[in-house]
Amino acid sequence: MKNRKGLILNKKGQTAVFLFFIILFAILGILFLGIGGIVLSHVNSVLDQNISVGQVNLQTVNNQTIGVLNQTYVNNADWYGLTIIFGMIFGFFISAYFLRNTYPKLWIILDVFIIIIAFILSLYISSTFEVVVNVLGSAGETFIEDNMAKSSMFLLNLPIFTTIVGVICMVLFHSTIPRKKEEQQYQSGGYLQGV
Repeated sequence: MKNRKGLILNKKGQTAVFLFFIILFAILGILFLGIGGIVLSHVNSVLDQNISVGQVNLQTVNNQTIGVLNQTYVNNADWYGLTIIFGMIFGFFISAYFLRNTYPKLWIILDVFIIIIAFILSLYISSTFEVVVNVLGSAGETFIEDNMAKSSMFLLNLPIFTTIVGVICMVLFHSTIPRKKEEQQYQSGGYLQGV
């Protein structure tokens, strides 16, 4: 159905589709943070040498600039990863809550299929992340294992978390918690009280 401006009014879609974005951005975000930590640690170790450059000691300047950035990044890398992951999940919950009860209950079947596909995709992403972490660890780069343990745990258990988040969002999306004003008015007899 189209309105006067030619825009489609009946847009069909589900919030469970956003599970794919959570999976994709979680793996990309954690890998980006891990690679950034590896690069920053190597830059810091290269510049942390007791060499005088003119009247300035390179190690002193490095400890005041790149060293502080490296220490901050290393100490908070896991927090950054968890913030990315749970920020997306919280946004997913909020969108499911505000879009609740906008599509027919029959779309629950579509949500179940989307969750199953997201589960299968998360199996591949989880095993790929495990291989990447093992390869980096065997190459001597253990930044992700040492400094991002909780974020790594989330990605290694991604199929479980994907299923839990998908089911919770499906329940939020198709439920009437809390009831809307229209529903309360119909149930209290608002339109039929005068009859």
